[in-house]
Amino acid sequence: MDKITSLGFWVRASEFQAAADVLYKKKGEGFRPTYFLLCLAIELCLKGYLRGSGASIQSLKNNFRHNLVSTLGACEKQGLQGLIAISGQDRAMLARINYFYRSSDLRYSVTARETKNLPRQERLSAFSNQLLQATKEFCTQNREEHIGRPTAVN
Repeated sequence: MDKITSLGFWVRASEFQAAADVLYKKKGEGFRPTYFLLCLAIELCLKGYLRGSGASIQSLKNNFRHNLVSTLGACEKQGLQGLIAISGQDRAMLARINYFYRSSDLRYSVTARETKNLPRQERLSAFSNQLLQATKEFCTQNREEHIGRPTAVN
């Protein structure tokens, strides 16, 4: 049985966003853990939207892993654009940070890719906050979509 609700994902996303905000104020621009927290907030927010749209926990794990771009695409197929307009600039920013997030480079520095390609944290944070605000009501209203029932779609 699925036990994590869309609101559960959203709440975790907002907590990681809050942690990123605190860290940004303390460490400033360019601190990798702040990027990681922002990406995690975006990932969980998008997965909360998919969860509220009917996705099972297993499908979220199997189909999206930590790919922000593909998760966003799946959200848009479920109507996310009705809640938030995502600009071309935001898409490009997400694509740039996605490489570092998916490769675990924000945690382990496993690639030789230069950090000058990372977007500004202030912009990434603004995008994450907009996404959180846009999806809050949806995730709240759809929190009971699956809880305690084997009804999730794949």
